[in-house]
Amino acid sequence: MAPRLPLLAVSALALSGCMTVGPDFKAPPAPSAAPTYAMSGETPAPSVRLDPDARTAVFDIVERLVQEGLLQEEGNDFYSLTEKGKAAQDK
Repeated sequence: MAPRLPLLAVSALALSGCMTVGPDFKAPPAPSAAPTYAMSGETPAPSVRLDPDARTAVFDIVERLVQEGLLQEEGNDFYSLTEKGKAAQDK
């Protein structure tokens, strides 16, 4: 009889967990899309800057960091810190 007691306890615990959902369960609403993206024709969130000059400035800074040897191009717009970049980061 002793081996049945733990099995009975585990079964009761598992079944009690199923009872908490109940027949009136409603799935939560789907999460909304990130507020920083907008589809074509939608108005972007106020935090989004679509200024081409701002994008160009970021690319210019990244290119300068590559030329200074602080970043290394890894392909497909991925970059990694070089040893020189890691040393500059620690300062």
